[in-house]
Amino acid sequence: MSHPVRDAGLGLAFLFMTVLAFDNYSRAFVYESGVTETVLGILTAVASLSGIFGSLAFPVLRKRVGISKTGLVGFGFETVCLSLCVASVFAPGSPFDPSALLPNSRMSESNNSTEAPSYLTYNISTLSGGTNVSLAEENETMTLDVPLNQSSNPEAGEEIVYTSVILLLTGIITSRFGLWLADLTVTQILQEGVEEGQRGAINGVQSSLNQSLDLLRSILIIILPTRSTFGFLIILSFIFVATAWILFSIYARRNPTPVTTPEGEQLKPVAV
Repeated sequence: MSHPVRDAGLGLAFLFMTVLAFDNYSRAFVYESGVTETVLGILTAVASLSGIFGSLAFPVLRKRVGISKTGLVGFGFETVCLSLCVASVFAPGSPFDPSALLPNSRMSESNNSTEAPSYLTYNISTLSGGTNVSLAEENETMTLDVPLNQSSNPEAGEEIVYTSVILLLTGIITSRFGLWLADLTVTQILQEGVEEGQRGAINGVQSSLNQSLDLLRSILIIILPTRSTFGFLIILSFIFVATAWILFSIYARRNPTPVTTPEGEQLKPVAV
């Protein structure tokens, strides 16, 4: 914690406390918002391409503006893109309901709901000739009887509004560019700015911080497991990402031109 790379490492760790990625939790939420598996698969591929473009842009930006400014671009770009996800919380079609945190509201919802918890299940298929919808959680399965052509989220006959989920997916997909830039930048800083004798300790602590923030995300998902409270997780994720940007900005201000260790300097060919 006293090493000069501390703020950069903390910035990277804070990026792990987010549900704004194509993981099981966000996929379940998107499925229940009416997006099909095929469409989400295509969008996942597009998000991967966005991340690849970020990795390709890293060496170019580093050469032109330096490692610190490259990191600022990455963290800043991700934060700006994820602001669309925050907007999706309040956009038409969002299931966000702040009153769901109230004890009475939770009890009423659990008594009236016939659905399995949102993040523990995902829609596999709807049988064309029957009325059963199969739900699976890894190796365990369960079935619920619902009318055909009825979404798992809206009430029967209610038209699905996609404005909220479009903003959410757009923010997640575009943010991959900045995420990969930020990740590569901090990884490069840890490789070049840490002495050889301390790299094991520094990287061990960094890995522990990353997993701790990821564990915090899982705990929050357990505490807020419904679609109506997913908006709180989106807002918290944005706050952590924005904080990561601030932490890296502090590092960049203190280290505008990071001092590299002898091992981190680029080797030059020796003239014979």
